[in-house]
Amino acid sequence: MEEEIILHIGTRIRYFRRKQHLSQEEVAHRVGTSQSYLGKVERGVVVVGVEMLQKIAIALDVDLVQFFQKPEFHDEVVKDKIFEIVKKATPKERRIILNIVDGVVN
Repeated sequence: MEEEIILHIGTRIRYFRRKQHLSQEEVAHRVGTSQSYLGKVERGVVVVGVEMLQKIAIALDVDLVQFFQKPEFHDEVVKDKIFEIVKKATPKERRIILNIVDGVVN
C-alpha cells in the first residue's frame, strides 16, 4: 500500500511537470535538489518528505493536495508504463510492440 502511494505521488509529479513542458533539471533547480533525486521521486524509488513535496508543488504551481488525488483518467500512468516497457525493449521487441498496438488500435 505504501509503495503504491509513493509511486502514485511520483507519477502525479511527473504528470504535472510534463504538462508544463518542464524538464526534471528545471524543476530540480527550482526546488534546490538534483535531477537524479527528482527522477527517483517520480519513479517512486525514494520516499519524499512533506517539505520537499511542498517545494515541488510550488515549483509546478499546483496545490500540494493534487499529488494525492486520483486523476480523472489514468492515461498518464498507462503512458508511463508503456514508455518504461518500450525503453527497456530491444529494437526487435519494439517492432513487435508496435505491431501489437497498431493491431489493437486500428
